[in-house]
Amino acid sequence: MRLITLTAVALTGLTAALPAAHADDVAIVNLTGVQIRHNRNEFRSSAPDTVDPGPRYYIRFADNTMAHGVGGVLGLLFPNPTPLAQIMETLSPGSSAALNSVADNPSETHPFTSDPITQSGSSVFFGVTFTFALTITTGIAADDTAYFNLTNVTLTSSSIFLPPGYLLFDSGSVSVTRVCPADFNASGGAPDDADVAEFFTAWSSGDPSADFNLSGGTPDDADVAAFFHRWSLGC
Repeated sequence: MRLITLTAVALTGLTAALPAAHADDVAIVNLTGVQIRHNRNEFRSSAPDTVDPGPRYYIRFADNTMAHGVGGVLGLLFPNPTPLAQIMETLSPGSSAALNSVADNPSETHPFTSDPITQSGSSVFFGVTFTFALTITTGIAADDTAYFNLTNVTLTSSSIFLPPGYLLFDSGSVSVTRVCPADFNASGGAPDDADVAEFFTAWSSGDPSADFNLSGGTPDDADVAAFFHRWSLGC
């Protein structure tokens, strides 16, 4: 641990000497008109917008992503355009955290698919048990266009008199942004001392996010070396 600490100290203060990071490349997928509806799949592409291959991507739903309910339980819950995060929290508390994620691409090639996000829950609204489930997959096709794929949608209610209804997106988008893997704290800027501090916090606690060389094992000295190699490159 002393050697690692000395390494960190030796590198502290070198941030100003690092080369500037690449400007982030981003592809944006428009979600307007998407329906979250029982047994309905949705696919949207960023075409012609593309993103260059890279080792890491931030996947983020825009804050202005709004939807409203049409008919049934969802129509009563969300009669007007409502932020997607609020809808998710109403249906399944804590689920809105999935709207922002980080995906590593060790091969730095396309096509690339992020880990699918599966959401599900069951709650009672208006005396009716409402159940939902869905899978969201984002990725980048071989032609460098980003995509959003919605599958395995289940929306049911316990009453034939009050069906589940569905959600219709009024606005919003999901972006896939190529970023520097050494930007460990996801600030969006060039790697700096704050990224070093956050990496070592994760590393010392054995957090899987510090498995920087993606070996699949417990974070070790090899991950420290891999992190500082990227960090010293400034990208």
